[in-house]
Amino acid sequence: DIPGKTANYQLAGYNATTNPSASLNELMSPNNYFGLAAVQQTTKQGKWQADVFGRMNTLNYQPDPIGDLLYNGVASTVSQNSQNGGFQTDGTYRPNPAHSIRAGAYLSLQGTRTTNDAVVFPADAAGNQTSDATESITDNTSASAQWYSLYAQDSWKALPALTVNYGLRYDAMTGLDMTNQLSPRLGLVWNVADATTLHAGYARYFVPPSTEQIGANSFAKFQNTTNATPTQTDTQVLPERDNYYDAGVGEHLLGKALALGLDGYYKDQTDVLDGGQFGNSLINTEFNYARGVTYGAELSASYRLQRLATYANLAYSHAMANGVATGQYNFSAADLQYVADNWVYLDRDQEYTASLGVSYRLLGTALSLDGLFGSGLRYGEMKGPNNFASFPPYEQINLGANHGFDVPGFGKFGVRLAVLNVFDDIYPIKVNGAIGVGEPAYAPGRSYYVGVDKEF
Repeated sequence: DIPGKTANYQLAGYNATTNPSASLNELMSPNNYFGLAAVQQTTKQGKWQADVFGRMNTLNYQPDPIGDLLYNGVASTVSQNSQNGGFQTDGTYRPNPAHSIRAGAYLSLQGTRTTNDAVVFPADAAGNQTSDATESITDNTSASAQWYSLYAQDSWKALPALTVNYGLRYDAMTGLDMTNQLSPRLGLVWNVADATTLHAGYARYFVPPSTEQIGANSFAKFQNTTNATPTQTDTQVLPERDNYYDAGVGEHLLGKALALGLDGYYKDQTDVLDGGQFGNSLINTEFNYARGVTYGAELSASYRLQRLATYANLAYSHAMANGVATGQYNFSAADLQYVADNWVYLDRDQEYTASLGVSYRLLGTALSLDGLFGSGLRYGEMKGPNNFASFPPYEQINLGANHGFDVPGFGKFGVRLAVLNVFDDIYPIKVNGAIGVGEPAYAPGRSYYVGVDKEF
């Protein structure tokens, strides 16, 4: 729900109204804390840096104990605490003009604990309530994971007009599942002319799941209640593994001010990670599709002339998946069978996206305007849970200004002002009926930001 907003959308197969007073008795209070310390050194032949980081997330949900129980069949008081800490180092070494060697290491330790005090009604195997006497169920879970990575790569100028980028990365994950992957990378950049650059490449990727979004295997506690899961099958969430191919025109200059680019890509995915708010769950839960395919193209243009700079991009994309490989208990048996037999769109899929921006420096102040335009994200069911329909097109316009000051005795500093979503266009990004969506969600409304930067 959006405080102070009432929005109506009339679409084929979709009719929803947001009520600004619908959740006055409920409270979701997330808090996020992040810290980072880094050191960097530069020499004639390269540079290196190292940093340590830490992050803590807390989330507390207080339900409407009567309304949630009557309408949803469960009223849950949920608290989640997540910690993530680690270390990362990267270095670059240039032994000669033809080679630039990079290497690095990464370590991340993650842990999450969730407490859930739920009140439910008893129910039969078909989910029908059998009594008005409530039951209290405590469902506390925890998860931890460790992620280790090493990589090395070289940018080799094999010919005056040809650069070859090649490397190897190793990832390992323990805790949730003992798994690892060796990932090669290869890319070619060819300057076919002074004004034109072509590129092509391949990369293998390893994407681990987030511990704070891994569902608990405690659905058995809620059997024969109004909070029972659709099915009783579950498999541990897996890391996603991708083969990524891309090729295109990296840059083609038309004169001295205008540059054009075109890039096409194809991604073959295994164990596709996705997340959703299933049933009465209050926290997003990650799961895997067995297989996925994402492909598209992007056309880009930029223009620079003295104090004026502009850019524009147009992208086409499709993202689809097939089969549910983990987290099956979130789906009904019929939905599991449909997704196994059919390719479905991911709810993050958007067929067309365009962006543009312009900035101009006037009297020492950089003024900017940029916009985002989309054909609408996927939602809904047609013949099955396939996210076949799309929201209507939308746009978002942002304004910004940046000015530098030089104050005697204090030195130089900069002030930035930004207004996001100037016209307060609140458009839907999720709705009940899409795969894994239990509650609707909308883009943020108009927002104001002020920033100050100072070098010491």
